[in-house]
Amino acid sequence: MITNRRPLALVPLVAAEVGLAVLAWRDLSAREDDAVRGSKNLWRALIIANPGNSMLYWALGRRSPAGVPAAIPQAAGQAGR
Repeated sequence: MITNRRPLALVPLVAAEVGLAVLAWRDLSAREDDAVRGSKNLWRALIIANPGNSMLYWALGRRSPAGVPAAIPQAAGQAGR
């Protein structure tokens, strides 16, 4: 008897998506308004509409704290080390 395993394969993906949405919601609630790009209510609506949008929040919605660069550039000549 052959069974369809695709629905079972989706369980970990859905759990990860919901987990990221919960963490994004928690981070959004803890941040000041000026530490978020755009409206907090807009991000909340996007995350509720589709939990996958939490990845957009992590990538685009958060601002770096003042004085902390978004990425640390490598010094010239040390890229190969």
